[in-house]
Amino acid sequence: MRSFRIRMMAMVLTALLTMGVLPVSLAEGAVRERKMPDNPVYDAQTDTTRWSYVYFGSYPGREIKGEELTEEIVNATYTGGVAVIGGDRYCRLSSGDASYSTNAASESFYSWRDKTFAYFQYEPIRWRVLENNGDTLLLMADQILDVRRYCLNDGKVTWETSHARQWLNGYLTGPGSTSFIQNAFTAKEQEAIRTTHITASDNVFNGISGGKDTDDKVFLLSVREVMNPAYGFPDDVISYTKTRRIAPTDFALAKGVWMGTYNEESYGNGFWLLRSPGSYQQAVSLVYPFGHVYQDGYYADEKYYGICPAIRVDIHSDLWSMEPPASAYGDADESGTVDTEDARAVLRQTLKLDRSSTNTLFRSDVDGDGAVTFEDTRLVLQYALKVTDTFPVEEGRTPWEPSEREPYVYQYEELTWPKPQQQEASGTIWIAGDSIAASYGRKTGEQPRYGWGELIGEYFKGVTVNNMALDGRSTKSFTSESNYENIIKNMKAGDYLLISFGHNDERGALSLYDDPFGGANVKNSFKWYLKNYYIDPALEKGVTPVLISPVVRRYFWQGEFLDPQLHAAYGKAMEALSAEYGEHGIHIPFIDLHSHMSAIYHALGQEGTGALHVLSGGSYDNTHLTKAGAEIVCQFIAEQVRAQGLSLADYLPE
Repeated sequence: MRSFRIRMMAMVLTALLTMGVLPVSLAEGAVRERKMPDNPVYDAQTDTTRWSYVYFGSYPGREIKGEELTEEIVNATYTGGVAVIGGDRYCRLSSGDASYSTNAASESFYSWRDKTFAYFQYEPIRWRVLENNGDTLLLMADQILDVRRYCLNDGKVTWETSHARQWLNGYLTGPGSTSFIQNAFTAKEQEAIRTTHITASDNVFNGISGGKDTDDKVFLLSVREVMNPAYGFPDDVISYTKTRRIAPTDFALAKGVWMGTYNEESYGNGFWLLRSPGSYQQAVSLVYPFGHVYQDGYYADEKYYGICPAIRVDIHSDLWSMEPPASAYGDADESGTVDTEDARAVLRQTLKLDRSSTNTLFRSDVDGDGAVTFEDTRLVLQYALKVTDTFPVEEGRTPWEPSEREPYVYQYEELTWPKPQQQEASGTIWIAGDSIAASYGRKTGEQPRYGWGELIGEYFKGVTVNNMALDGRSTKSFTSESNYENIIKNMKAGDYLLISFGHNDERGALSLYDDPFGGANVKNSFKWYLKNYYIDPALEKGVTPVLISPVVRRYFWQGEFLDPQLHAAYGKAMEALSAEYGEHGIHIPFIDLHSHMSAIYHALGQEGTGALHVLSGGSYDNTHLTKAGAEIVCQFIAEQVRAQGLSLADYLPE
């Protein structure tokens, strides 16, 4: 009997709607005041920004686990990885769906250990308002929402040709093609997103081409945009600013975002992509978990960088809100209100005249039974006519709030301090380092490259130099090289081990990167590698380890030398580690090459420093040194050996 009444009501409703007896929208003519978001205000003294936030669209976010992971969620039918349960949308992932997955327990990645699937609930997307110009809102996602390779191969790439652009905007074609814009926004919401003219800015320091301008609805920010105080950021790329630290959602973390942090201060944030090119055409700029903009970038086909989208939204649209949406239920036509047009839309879905995606169907299933039926039509009509002010799916529900990830509990190692053996200098020098110290043999080109390690012997007398430094290595990656094994196996009491890394330790690659801010008692930090793989093995053999901070790069911004640079943090870590050994009565010499070279670059200026760097094809290699540059390094190292009273000074000329 009840079913018959529902069907009769639906028939009457259909007739009334068709004849236009019921109003098209109960909201027509209504006047309402609407608060508008403010522009951001950045406070340089506290490194904080007063942001306005809006909510718009939805995307998989919080992981459902523990008692919340019901059999209904686990056993639901997932079409394209998505299911609607009780009026809510859920997403299911396997490790094979992730861009990068690991089974290891790690503070840097989501662990897929002992998991077949992981389940995530769709949540409202919270956006930072970067600009309110009175017509549109420039929005940036407040979290890393997903993971996507910027390009699919190691070839040259620009924003225009990038895979990330195609995926964000739905330009991909072919069976099974998915996109961010279609997954995150309903058709109406997509209409509210304005097409933006995207400037393809070049690399701000070396001019690598950004390609052609584009017109897109969804995009990534550029280096210049994330150093714009009007958008809420400090006006430089070098700051370790809190304003650029972005945490991934649970979903993005499971998809493979690399957090890469080995210190508690910046834990919870991830690496995220910008659209600007890096220092070579195959690279893309990044933002690091501690807020530094790495404009050198790294290979654009890496799998573990996060996506933090940006959009421009029509300020007059009713589809964004400054408060977390209490409910989207019943708004079947995505207009921003629940009215008789929604009842018409639900009825069409019930009668199979409209086969909408789950983006729309979850709004229509207001009784939460997993299907859109005549009962949903009745409930939406009653809501539109103000007979009721809630839906069954909302009863007993708590308002949505942004979730916070539980902090990782760092497992600190207990440190031990070896007892050094006092030895006279043997006259043998070993060098562990990167391309700044490496030997290059026969020189070619306009200004051939020199590593200081191949010249350092000329500044001493009667010494043997074993230069084991290798191009492109970090403190971490060097430990897997035969050159490292050669040092460990053959160095002997009285030898000196000169250790100088940093240029590649900062690179955003799993094989190279180590955190300069983590302590020596935190595994995989820069200090941890120095202590366990270089300093302690040297001390145990009676060898004197010497820490040498990395040289600066020839980076100038608007005619001024850019200082400090990211690898300055590695020099500071060396200095701090030396001091920590000193607290335990162990002297580890530290030579602050970075500060010395920085002073020289400030004095010489942009034009004067050109002679210190390799010139090839009319452009400067702003990292590697000419013979003149390497000689300045060697001279300073020799001076410091004498000034610090090291036993190796016995081999210096009078």
